[in-house]
Amino acid sequence: MTRTTGLDLVSPVHVQAGLDNLAKECLRIQSGERVVVFSMSTDPLGEMIVRAATACSTAVTREKIETYLRFFPDTQGKPADTSAEADTQLGRALAGAQASIMLAPESVPAAMSRAVIRAAKRAGTRHLHLPRVDARVLASSARAEPSLIASINDRLAALMRAPARLKVTGESGSILELGLGMEQKLVCSAGRPDPGHWDNVPSGFVFTHPAQADGVFVADRAAWGDVFRADRAAIRRAPIQLTIAGGRVTAVSSTDPTLAAGVETHLASHANAARVGMVTISTNYLARVDIGNDLHDALTPGASLCLGYTNQSETGAPFDAPVQLRLFARKQTIDINGERAMTTGRFENRFVEGIDPFR
Repeated sequence: MTRTTGLDLVSPVHVQAGLDNLAKECLRIQSGERVVVFSMSTDPLGEMIVRAATACSTAVTREKIETYLRFFPDTQGKPADTSAEADTQLGRALAGAQASIMLAPESVPAAMSRAVIRAAKRAGTRHLHLPRVDARVLASSARAEPSLIASINDRLAALMRAPARLKVTGESGSILELGLGMEQKLVCSAGRPDPGHWDNVPSGFVFTHPAQADGVFVADRAAWGDVFRADRAAIRRAPIQLTIAGGRVTAVSSTDPTLAAGVETHLASHANAARVGMVTISTNYLARVDIGNDLHDALTPGASLCLGYTNQSETGAPFDAPVQLRLFARKQTIDINGERAMTTGRFENRFVEGIDPFR
């Protein structure tokens, strides 16, 4: 298995800053703590993360992902029936650890990612999950300090407390009204997990399940999910327009029939696949433009929609789905309870005052 690290594309100083941020600010590794790093044996980024963690604590162990791949032979996202033995071995690897991190190439099965997260939760570690992270991400959005992201999250969440009304508009024609109900939770992610919890890095977003969703959402930046992924150049040329009524997609259109058909394939994949599962507003102040990495690009400014999956255990949504399709748009304007929060992809100053280095 090979992966592109991107080390030849970015400044080593910036990459090191990202690694140090992971160890010192995100995981908050203390001297004497046991730390476990899961990575491919041939991945230079894995070795670099080990060195960054060792600078904080000498009790760092590197676990080779290859050791565990035999438990997860299916690479199509369907878990293999070997979880009990995998759980046992991962539990042994994490025994006594206070912090853990997984740097996973794209070819690692989703079932293995879930197993590592499950084992970290049982072990009570502070776990960071970095699937498909490369040097470009480490040099950019992964450098965002969790405490500063948390400040933006808090400012945004204060305005989004239910009952709240969101209006999302965009230059390509989006006019979407969202209602947030008292039964659902606002969930904030800043990239600093507590013991027994995990977070992705790069991080920085607030999400919830909207109780109401009506209008039009035009995805003109990206769309990806379990059964469909849009070509980025194609979706910019031919944006996907979704008509939404009562929280469910009722019509799909695009001047590119392949894109419209791809969305329809997702909608037909499950009874809840057409329902608006989540709305996410990004808050990572260093994610300014797309770089071609999904994890980073999902954090560039704006409100994205997820169709199907609701992360029910976190959001308290009344339904869930095993499939998802995430949809992204450019240069959005967001109003919350009639107050302007974002204008053409830029937060209003009160949300990023003293935080955003580009202001």
